[in-house]
Amino acid sequence: MNWTLPKKIKRVIVNQIEGAKIELEDEKPDKEAIAESIKKTTEILKEAKTTGETLKDIGTLVGKAAAWLGTTAAKLGWMF
Repeated sequence: MNWTLPKKIKRVIVNQIEGAKIELEDEKPDKEAIAESIKKTTEILKEAKTTGETLKDIGTLVGKAAAWLGTTAAKLGWMF
């Protein structure tokens, strides 16, 4: 798959990772806080992956429908 995460999602992920990193540097790191940051990051990435896969599937279906209808990619605005 060839897609990128939106900037907002990237910022949220970076914030979660930075929070875990800061906690790890603490004299007495809170293991639960670190685990929660990792868990949230994983959930965000799973959601983003699912969204990306869904969009890819939708794009494939739209492409098939366009071909069946005889519509070209240019008419759909996919090609410039």
